[in-house]
Amino acid sequence: MSTIDYASSFHLGLLSSAVDSIERELKIRKQNRRLNILHQVMVDSTQNGIVIIDTKGIITEFNQAGEYITGFDKDMVIGSHIDILKPISSYVNKILKNGSKYKNLEVTFYSLIEGKEKTSLFDALPIYDENNSLLGAFVQFRDISDRIELEKQVTATEKLSLIGKLGAGLAHEIRNPLTSVIGFIQLLKKEVGKKHTEKHFKIILDELERIKRLVNQLMMMAKPSTNERTECNIVELTKETIYLMNSQATQHNVTVDFQTGLKENLHILIDESQIKQVLINIIKNAIEAIDNGGNINVSLAQVSHLNDYYIEIEVKDDGNGLTEEQLKKLFTPFYSSKEKGLGLGLSICKQIIESHKGKMEVSSLINEGTTFKIKLPR
Repeated sequence: MSTIDYASSFHLGLLSSAVDSIERELKIRKQNRRLNILHQVMVDSTQNGIVIIDTKGIITEFNQAGEYITGFDKDMVIGSHIDILKPISSYVNKILKNGSKYKNLEVTFYSLIEGKEKTSLFDALPIYDENNSLLGAFVQFRDISDRIELEKQVTATEKLSLIGKLGAGLAHEIRNPLTSVIGFIQLLKKEVGKKHTEKHFKIILDELERIKRLVNQLMMMAKPSTNERTECNIVELTKETIYLMNSQATQHNVTVDFQTGLKENLHILIDESQIKQVLINIIKNAIEAIDNGGNINVSLAQVSHLNDYYIEIEVKDDGNGLTEEQLKKLFTPFYSSKEKGLGLGLSICKQIIESHKGKMEVSSLINEGTTFKIKLPR
């Protein structure tokens, strides 16, 4: 083969290789264009708001649904730091810092377009490459404002129905102490200065106090639930509540033990004062269920159900226990297994937990004790 023939073959090979390379490059670019178009169609056609953030917290993607839900213009948001979206910025910053994940959290945006607040369910997770290096964060939120409004209407209707059902019981519960008060006042008119006067006054005050407690609990049940929820350390809250109840437990010769399988700094989104009131009520009931000294065990754990994670608070006593009939009526308003109970405490507790999208369960055996389990979304 001559030098010219060899050179021609060499250059033809180079040319063929270059053509193949160009064809592959064009094919890859075409595929990338298709993927980009498909990606854009998927992002813009979904009714969920979508935000993609890089490792520096800069927003790189923001779709039309996101504009509608938040009221922010896409051109204003893309290229800005995630802090511009206040309701979700703290969660995204935690994702970028330590890889946290969030699912089904409620967040509220003030929509500049509609001039009102819009509630959304919010999911967020970190994005990693094939080497498990962080690329950023993915956020989606779906508008549930209509559902929330419907739930409020249903709740209002249920409350009206409940008020109707409570009417007879309420009249009975208030009439009894009032009858006692009126009767003793009439007696006092005749007995002023006599030795029984002090005893009669005590009965009057006790009955008036009972009416006051009843009215207070009814007001708590009837008032609309406030959305004053913050990230709260559930371990510390439980410890504080136990400390608060220790004095009453000691008076009844009851020991309250505490165990936790959670991290000491675990925070969940709750109304702190409401959950504290629930724990006080349940621990108080447990103390009163124990006659001659005993133990109450309070424990915290994380549990899962159908891919949803919950913090479970368990309060277990070794008291008298409840019958099956008592268990069935336990959350019924005005039902109480205690002589001086109003029968509204547990009804209100259940209402509070359900308003947190949680669950309350109870099991009991006569002479063995009762166990309450409260599950709050993680």
